Amino acid sequence: MTNWLPDLTGATGPLYLAIANAIGDAVERKELPAGAKLPTHRQMALSLGVSVQTVSTAYREAERRGLVIGETGRGTFVRGNGSIQESQFIMARRREDLIDLSINRPASGFVHAEAVHAVFDALSESMDLSSMTACRPVPGLDQHRVAAVEWLARLGVAAGVDQVVLTNGAAHGILLALSSIADPGDTVVTDQLTDHGVILLASMLHLRLKPLPCDELGILPDGFAAACQAGEVRALFTIPSLNNPTCTILPLERRRALAAIARRHGVAIIEDDPYSMLLENPPPPLASFAPELAYYVTTFTKCLMPGVRTGYLVGPAEQVPRLVSRLRATSWMATPLAAEIASQWLSDGTAERLIGWQRDELTARQKILQRSLRGFDYVYHRHALHAWLTVSSQWRVETFVAGLRQRNIAVTPAEVFMVGRGEEPHAVRVSLGATRSRAQLEQGLSVIADLLRRDPEPILVDD
Repeated sequence: MTNWLPDLTGATGPLYLAIANAIGDAVERKELPAGAKLPTHRQMALSLGVSVQTVSTAYREAERRGLVIGETGRGTFVRGNGSIQESQFIMARRREDLIDLSINRPASGFVHAEAVHAVFDALSESMDLSSMTACRPVPGLDQHRVAAVEWLARLGVAAGVDQVVLTNGAAHGILLALSSIADPGDTVVTDQLTDHGVILLASMLHLRLKPLPCDELGILPDGFAAACQAGEVRALFTIPSLNNPTCTILPLERRRALAAIARRHGVAIIEDDPYSMLLENPPPPLASFAPELAYYVTTFTKCLMPGVRTGYLVGPAEQVPRLVSRLRATSWMATPLAAEIASQWLSDGTAERLIGWQRDELTARQKILQRSLRGFDYVYHRHALHAWLTVSSQWRVETFVAGLRQRNIAVTPAEVFMVGRGEEPHAVRVSLGATRSRAQLEQGLSVIADLLRRDPEPILVDD
């Protein structure tokens, strides 16, 4: 066990944040190497003269940032640089005996193997090597951007070719947008529960991510207006269609209202839209109501195949040079070969066919969910990759998640999606696409249902 202790001299604000920040700084400076065991909660508290609860809260915050990982009965260990490490609930290596319902990826089948073989056959017969040899233009090859414009129009986004920047997936696009809009210390507002990736990106960019009031339909416009009036807000980030993790679809009237408020206060909008193409009749994108302020991000990783990490980022025309400069700095250009695969699938109808297959498969898997978890409280949509399950009141969420892990089932706790310090929902996200088969999904869901019916079992703690 390391004898490292944080130096809290001159610390301001909540002590738990000062401790978590000190852990992050020590990891960054390599004072705390990956694998180092931190002092127990009680030892740290005694040494610093603070309460055990303060240390426990600090360790949880450090774990949320991906800096450390707590192992039941063993202690708290350093994971490494939190900006590039996986969160605790994501396995670094897939275990064969694990039914992983924690990772939000699309289902796959023989239809995907056929599509991959067909596109590789076509590429092997082509004499055009641009997708393998290109280094410019940085925003993407012209034919790929044209294909993007045509696809985006089908999603309700009107954009010129010069407004489209190809990215390596949605997370890359969000990084480009955030870093183009906001400076360290700026405020970005979002849903109370949002994708854990943007939480990590905001931390990495030193942005202040603040939650907005929400209900069962999503962000409340009055809350957004109040936040804009109370102080300078640089951007709104949201996933309005099939929000991750809550499955909410923001109503049309709220989309209009949020856009009007953003216009009134000059606030940029970053719309993450990886799921709407799974909907048969999606609402118009939020970006369509304020295109001059909007940064629209979509990707094929959630509807076609995770390995096709091609994303499209559309920004205001005058801001595209800033986006491109950040693209050049982070990856020079998006991988042209992946973009070529996506473009071919768009042009020959494969993309539509795979999306249709995905809708049908998710509908079937959602029926398994309804059958397996009958009598329990959850939110779902028949074309969503996941469901939002309320945990029975007799369980603590972390104990429930640990109990499932002991039974070789992985789900994602609400904590990793939380923005700010509000009341944490008593819920977990259950992903439905990642299992190899419907039978394996049903097996995993039956274990979840069985555990929900049981009383919690005591588990060992660090101190």
